[in-house]
Amino acid sequence: MRKNQNNIEKSTNEILDALNKLIQYKPFLIGISGGEPFIREDCIDIIKYCVEHFFMVEVLTNATLLDESKIQELAKILRKRDYLHISFDGTEKVYNKQRNSNLYFKLIENINLLVKYGINVNLHFTCTNVNVSNILETYKMAKSLGVNTFSITYTHPLRKGVQFIDIETIKKIILRCQWNHIVILFQLS
Repeated sequence: MRKNQNNIEKSTNEILDALNKLIQYKPFLIGISGGEPFIREDCIDIIKYCVEHFFMVEVLTNATLLDESKIQELAKILRKRDYLHISFDGTEKVYNKQRNSNLYFKLIENINLLVKYGINVNLHFTCTNVNVSNILETYKMAKSLGVNTFSITYTHPLRKGVQFIDIETIKKIILRCQWNHIVILFQLS
């Protein structure tokens, strides 16, 4: 949910108008992202509209702005095929360092609530030099939380991403692991 060229957040009607234009193409999946989509007060209304008009809905979020009442609303709206794609870049110390925050326990609380209310959750690990050695522990944590899937990708070495990644090292670590119920995404050159 991007801002327009004047750096003003789009109104609900502007977003619904854009979604209505997309509906005619009957896309298989609509992804809702931001920045962080749950900053918007109307985010759940927009998600509901998408669920009513698209086959599958994916919401990309850090999940730290959720609370139990929002999660209960989402549980009433989302179908079994819809899901939340949540950034999960490490266990406590690594996550807080990578995200420059102290929100790890809020995230874990919300993941537990999402699972409790039956919402499909994909925890997504964006691999950098900061967290690469924490992949296996993060996967084990994700598995213990009972989420549906765990996916991994790396920071693309473009612009500021160059400072965060040593792709060959990351590939070696990932390929040494044996994974079940995991999606590993590599950019194909």
